[in-house]
Amino acid sequence: MEKRERRLISGGGFYVDDIELPNMAHCTFVGSPYAHAKIKSIDVSRALRVAGVLDIITGKEVVKLMDPLPATSNYAVIGWHWRTPKVYPLAADKVRYQGEPVAAIIAEHPYIARDAADLIDIEYEPLPPVIDVNEAMQPGSPLVYEEWEDNIQVHIEFNFGDVDAAFEEADRILKVS
Repeated sequence: MEKRERRLISGGGFYVDDIELPNMAHCTFVGSPYAHAKIKSIDVSRALRVAGVLDIITGKEVVKLMDPLPATSNYAVIGWHWRTPKVYPLAADKVRYQGEPVAAIIAEHPYIARDAADLIDIEYEPLPPVIDVNEAMQPGSPLVYEEWEDNIQVHIEFNFGDVDAAFEEADRILKVS
């Protein structure tokens, strides 16, 4: 067994979470318990009174402070019309997946941040989730992004030759059902 392995399995490992620097702060996120819901209100007043809490940021504050996150890809260069939603690091008005962060607590210690997170009162209005991709594409399906008329982010057609001719020339055809 190598020295490094012995150190790790005997509890002598050193990880990023073990780093303590002067004046260091810690952040904990509060995630939505719902897969799809409107955020009706967030009350952070009790959590802000916890000793050691430095600040709490909600999605509404993030929207005022920054532009939406940039798109990670630009498909327009290859001719695709790819809709990119306006998303922020914290949900402001609506959550679109279970666990989506709605508040960030900054505190002197991670345990303080976690305790404060439990004191944040969030009122949600649950919305029907769509968990099947085919259902999501149907007219009248609940919209993930209200500014879109449907849930289809991109429609792409690939045309690569004559499929029927390729099957006719194939040595074997395998059907899977």
